[in-house]
Amino acid sequence: MRTLLTAVVLVASSAMAAAIGGTISATYLNSDQGVPSVQVDVNLTCSLTCDASAPVKHFAVKAGIQSYYAAAPTETGDYSAFLSTDLDLDGQASATSTSFKAGQTVFLKAGSVTCQCGNRTGEGGYVDLSTTNVVIPANISTQTSVRVGDDVYFSVAADLRGAEQVELKAVGGGLDTTKVFGVADLSSQGYAINIIKFTAPGTATVTAKLLPSGVTSTQTWTVTANGSSTGGGTGSTGGGAGGGGGATSQGCSTTGGLGLLALLVLIIPLSPRGERVRVRG
Repeated sequence: MRTLLTAVVLVASSAMAAAIGGTISATYLNSDQGVPSVQVDVNLTCSLTCDASAPVKHFAVKAGIQSYYAAAPTETGDYSAFLSTDLDLDGQASATSTSFKAGQTVFLKAGSVTCQCGNRTGEGGYVDLSTTNVVIPANISTQTSVRVGDDVYFSVAADLRGAEQVELKAVGGGLDTTKVFGVADLSSQGYAINIIKFTAPGTATVTAKLLPSGVTSTQTWTVTANGSSTGGGTGSTGGGAGGGGGATSQGCSTTGGLGLLALLVLIIPLSPRGERVRVRG
């Protein structure tokens, strides 16, 4: 069943009284480790009473909707959209976007939201509307073969900022190990990489927890005796408020001599690069 985790809405008022009001919310849709998908909903109200000379009421988000990093609130994220055409007559619009990276915490801001009768620009005043933080879980690389004694590159996509961290943990297969990575520890491609070596056959649970949110991604791997092979484990997603799945990539387990450079060549990026989109509801 698909998990719906919705950001609670905040409304920021302008200094002067305005006829315009409303909310913007963001809902993280994933329940697996697919490409991150977020639904954006805008619902506006306007107290203006239009007269016969300008009978049609219009709504608009003049500055558009932009994502920002929670830990670096002046830094823009990958989501950017203009919904003015969709909002025009009733102030309602919805859009689903895949312009978000795995392992990030962001909020969305709709700038210079307004309403007016006819062409009376700015008649209803202007406000900015923001969501609370939306947490998109880190994504764990898939292992196609994990054996006792192999050097396994446990890699996780994480788009961190500021003091944010990702905690990597492996339990089972003879291990119980944890390592924490910050922004400075990520690879140039945005991965936290922990090299582990299982010491016994069995089932291992590997997790990536985003800090400080506590949202966790989880996968289960089967560890086989050296000399045998098996298919990769199954992935699942946990998490707290705003949590869910991320995107899927390919990792590798190696024996004697496969270096980090080779790993990075094999990794496929976990989510599409951000693009500016114009989305209709």
